[in-house]
Amino acid sequence: KVILSLAIFCPNHGVHLTLHVPNFSQLTPNQRVQKAAEVTHGHKEIVIIASGTGAITACLLYQKFPQRFDHLLLLSPVFDAQSMEQIKVMPPQLKIVYGLQDDTESTLHTQRFAQQFNAELIQVQDDPRLHQSLPVIEKALSDLTNDIILHG
Repeated sequence: KVILSLAIFCPNHGVHLTLHVPNFSQLTPNQRVQKAAEVTHGHKEIVIIASGTGAITACLLYQKFPQRFDHLLLLSPVFDAQSMEQIKVMPPQLKIVYGLQDDTESTLHTQRFAQQFNAELIQVQDDPRLHQSLPVIEKALSDLTNDIILHG
């Protein structure tokens, strides 16, 4: 399952949140990026919240349209070596939350990814679903949105 939520903030007009959760079922990775590009067209200062393999889509979307996005919040991202090779640039405001009970190979890729892009890596005592970590996720999102409001 691919989840990519696109949170659009407009701090110049007061904080406004629009949450888009496109249906990516049956789409190839390139089609996912294209669909997400259509949803974000015409917007700026977007915070992308992505989980699982949706993290790859979010990263590729940022890479293609960096002018639209300020921040990324990745939740239990699923990276593999091939997808990591495609990702060359990330925003300076990148946070990753992942559960330490995730014993998959993706955990090593996530740690390498965080190090490569100087991301804030938030490790929690939880499984990949992060059900026990909602307060941590809320704080990470709040920190990102506060940064947008304070620094525009």
